[in-house]
Amino acid sequence: MRSFSKLFCWHRGPGCDNKASEIVRRRDIVFNKGVIGYLAGGILFFLLGCLSFIWTPRDLLLTERLKMRKGFPAFEWWADPPQEVLVRMYVFNVTNYDEFMNGSQTKIHLQEVGPYIFREKIEHKDIRLNENGTLTYTTKRRAVFEPDLNTLSLNASLNVPNLALLGMTSYLSGASFFVKFAFNLVVRKMDMQPLVKISVYDYLWNNSNSLLTFASKMVPNMIPVDNLGVLHMIYRTYEDEVTVFIGPNNTKRFFTMDMYNGKNRFGYWSNMTCDSVKLATEGVLYHQEVSKEDKLHFFRKNLCRVTPLYFANETVNLGMSTYRYVLPLDTFHRPKDGSHDCYTLPGDKPHPDGLSEISPCFYDFPMVASLPHFLAVDPAVRNQVDGMQPDEEKHSGYVTIEPNTGLPLESKAGMQCNLVVKNVDGYSPVKSFSNTYIPIFWLQLHQVGIPQYLVSMMYFVVVVLPNVQGVVSALLVVLGTSLLAIGVFRFQRKATKAVYSYISLDTVPSSI
Repeated sequence: MRSFSKLFCWHRGPGCDNKASEIVRRRDIVFNKGVIGYLAGGILFFLLGCLSFIWTPRDLLLTERLKMRKGFPAFEWWADPPQEVLVRMYVFNVTNYDEFMNGSQTKIHLQEVGPYIFREKIEHKDIRLNENGTLTYTTKRRAVFEPDLNTLSLNASLNVPNLALLGMTSYLSGASFFVKFAFNLVVRKMDMQPLVKISVYDYLWNNSNSLLTFASKMVPNMIPVDNLGVLHMIYRTYEDEVTVFIGPNNTKRFFTMDMYNGKNRFGYWSNMTCDSVKLATEGVLYHQEVSKEDKLHFFRKNLCRVTPLYFANETVNLGMSTYRYVLPLDTFHRPKDGSHDCYTLPGDKPHPDGLSEISPCFYDFPMVASLPHFLAVDPAVRNQVDGMQPDEEKHSGYVTIEPNTGLPLESKAGMQCNLVVKNVDGYSPVKSFSNTYIPIFWLQLHQVGIPQYLVSMMYFVVVVLPNVQGVVSALLVVLGTSLLAIGVFRFQRKATKAVYSYISLDTVPSSI
């Protein structure tokens, strides 16, 4: 009788005959590539499906974006911003020039002229990643005239306030009698008038006269510039080094400022509450996962401080749910509790509601900011001149944000610069302007959209992925489970076939 122990001899060698070796070969078949493939694929798809419920593809993509890696779309888009930012410039022409100059009228009448349209170019250069989870770069802005978008000529003439004369007399309003006497002599010798005729181009880019040139040479500490072109003053020094927070550990602080020109303050105010860079952004990017309760903080250099934006309503933009944040109408109002003052220079009389000091950002030239056409400004200020027509819909500001990514899809903000004329009774040519606020210009910054490829990427991340993620994850789990079941079934089937096959050939004893 043949020994039954040979049925379980799985290794070739002494004591094992050819029949036992056949069992070894059949046992090896169980572990063929097909079965291993089913098992490995099943485990892989099952784990992917389970993990994708915990770490969704959308979350992984947004987390990766926070790292701002060079070569990735988020970094490259920011480094060379493709947004269409238009600057619409409106200037005010004095329509009663002759009547005012001959004294028959004592209040100037202003007529809005514009818009003159420029495209604002933003450059981010000298970019470097820091070990403490921040990103440092130099930001530069410049305005480029767009002939195709303009219907008005820059060569047109304007009647405007003499900024050099009015600004200097206002600056010297508290000077001694001898200083005022000497200044009056200079003004009369130069035949300076409170209103001047000038081209639009010169008013924007090359506004100078003999008084300004003389003063900038004689007292450079008091008059550091010899060109009061309004756009020239805005963009002349618009180049700053900025350090912002990045990385997954800074989700809510993403792209808010850590340093500005190497310091944790702007350098405009002695009060740290007014001067701190904390939470400030340049408005190119906001943090991810923006909520309706968040207060956003926008910094624009010529505003001299950070301004808040508050949630207003939810909208639909380009097929995506978006949040609209607005610039409140009381943005330029002084705080009623007196806790801090970013609106008036120390020692000066507080400005009326709706006016905010910006002279530290304009070489100490006496200027205040307001909403266009004195919107939400004390009516007494608006009544000092004729021609103001405030319109909340046209002159207010907002930004529309996709809340998941923090990308601004559209923004619009208007700001008016006004000349502060203090008590100048001691200067005969300009005493009729005493204690007034004279509108000089207002401009509107309008981001009109983002490139189509960014819209498509954003739509995929915030709309497509969340809608299909659950279904895909469930399918992966089902597919993985199915492959595992098939693999186990085939494993058992092949193992059973191998044993029965051998027994059927040579396990029955030849004799008893």
